[in-house]
Amino acid sequence: MTRRKAGTAALGLLAALAALAFLPASALAAEERPSEDAMFGAPAEAAAPAAKADEAAAAKKPEAQPAKAKLDENGRVTEDSMFGDGPPPPLTTPDASKEIVPEDPLRIGGQFYTRAYTTMSAESDPERWGFSVPTLLDGYMDARPNDRVRGFMLARLAYDPMVPDTTGTSTATAPFGSAQRLSLSLDQLWLRFDVARAVYVTVGRQHVKWGPSHFWNPTDFLHNVRRDPLDPFDARVGSTLLKVHIPWEKLGWNLYAVGLFEDAIVNGTLSNIGGGLRAEVVLGPAEIGAEAIFQSGHRPRLGADVSTGLGPIDLYAEASLRKGWEQPLFRFAQGTDPAMGRVLERYRENDYTVQASGGLSWSLSYMDINVLTFGAEYFFNSVGCEDKTLYPYLLAANAFTPYYAGRHYLGLYGMLSTPASYHNLNVVLSNVGNLSDRSFVARLDVSVIVLTHLRVEAYTAWHYGHQGGEFRFGLDAPATPAVDLATPLAEFGLGLRVNI
Repeated sequence: MTRRKAGTAALGLLAALAALAFLPASALAAEERPSEDAMFGAPAEAAAPAAKADEAAAAKKPEAQPAKAKLDENGRVTEDSMFGDGPPPPLTTPDASKEIVPEDPLRIGGQFYTRAYTTMSAESDPERWGFSVPTLLDGYMDARPNDRVRGFMLARLAYDPMVPDTTGTSTATAPFGSAQRLSLSLDQLWLRFDVARAVYVTVGRQHVKWGPSHFWNPTDFLHNVRRDPLDPFDARVGSTLLKVHIPWEKLGWNLYAVGLFEDAIVNGTLSNIGGGLRAEVVLGPAEIGAEAIFQSGHRPRLGADVSTGLGPIDLYAEASLRKGWEQPLFRFAQGTDPAMGRVLERYRENDYTVQASGGLSWSLSYMDINVLTFGAEYFFNSVGCEDKTLYPYLLAANAFTPYYAGRHYLGLYGMLSTPASYHNLNVVLSNVGNLSDRSFVARLDVSVIVLTHLRVEAYTAWHYGHQGGEFRFGLDAPATPAVDLATPLAEFGLGLRVNI
C-alpha cells in the first residue's frame, strides 16, 4: 500500500471513530448520564469484579444491559464495567424459549487521551531533552442482541506529532507513544456466548490476565508484551484466543481452556496453534490457581498463584516455571588462556528457569470516604543479570526487557483514593529498585476530575542509584551514531483523559 493510500485509510478510520463518538444526543436519550465512577472507574478497592465473576453470575440470572464504559486500574475499558452494574432488566418473556431484543442492542463509545512528557538526562542540555505528545483515540462498539450473546470491538488510533513523519502510517500493533507518528491498532475484537448457561465461550482478540501481583506478573502468559508496572495506563493490545470457561458455582471453582492463535496468524500453519488449561479453586480463605501453556516453537510454561487474607493484610504470590529460555543470554567466562582473563559468552539456557513474585497489601479507610493502601512486592528472575556491564549486549541482541533485566527486584507503593470527595482524587507513590545493580526509580502520580468528566493526570519520576544500572542506564557509542542513550535523571508528564 502506498503512503498516500495508507494515509487515506488512517484518516478514514479516524473520521469513522469520530462519527461514532459524536452521535446525536437523541441516540442516547434512553440512557441516563453515568456517574463519575462509571465514566472513569472506581479505585482499585471498588473496581468491577473480574470477568469470571460476571460469567459465573450469568449461570443464575441474566446479565445487565450495556452501560457507559469505565476504566480499570490500568486505564483500560473493562468488559464488566462496560455493561453496567445495576440490576439486570428482564430480557426474556415468561416463556424462556422466546427471547426479546433489548431496547438498545448496540452501544458505542470510547475515550480520548492525550499527554505530554519530557525526560531530563545527565549528559545533555535542557533544549535537547526528549519531548513527546502522544495522543490516542479509543473507539468501541458493543453489540448485545440478547443476554447470552455479546460482540465487542475496540480500535485505537495513536498520533504523536513529535515523531518524524518518515515511516508513514502503520497498521501494526503499536503501544501508546509509538515510534511512529500515526498508527492504527486493534485492541479487542471478540464474540462471547454460552452453551446451556453452563459453558462460556469467548473467541477473538481479548485480554486475559492471570496472577495477582501488582508490579511483576510472571504468569501473564497470554500477553506478548510485558507491562510497564509504573505506568497507570496499560496500552498493550489483546491476544487472539479461544477461551472456554466452565464455572463450578457450588464451590466457587473455575476451569479455563484456551487456544492460542497469535503465532498461527503470523506463520499460517496449524502446527503453531497452542493451547492451555487453568484451574482456580477456593480453599478456605485462600484462592489458588494453576496453569500450563503449550505451543510449538515455544518452551512449555507452567504457573501457579495464591492469594489469601491475614486479618487486614492481603498476601499473594505467583511463579512460573519453564524448561529453558527462548531469548539469548550473555555471561562472562574464563578464557581458555589464563592471560586472556574473562571473555564474553553468548549462550542458551536449557535448564529450568524460574520467575516468582510475592507481596502484601494493606488497606484502611478513614473519614468514611478515604482509602489508604500500602504494599510491597519482591521479584526473583533466574535469567536476569547480576552484572550491569552485560546490558549493552542484551540491547544489541534485542533481549533487554525493562523491569525484567535484573535478577532481584523490590517494589513499594502507597495509594490514596478519595472517590467521594475532592473530585475523585487519586495519589500513588511508587518506588521500584533493581537490587542486583542497585539502581532505582521513584514515581508520583496524581489524578483529579475537573469539569465533571475531565480527568487531569500529572506525574514525575526520579532515577537514582548506581550509574549504569537499569534505571540509570546510558549508552554512548561513537562508532555507532544510532546508539546514543542518555542517562535518565527525571521525567515529568501531564495528561488529559475523557470518556466519550
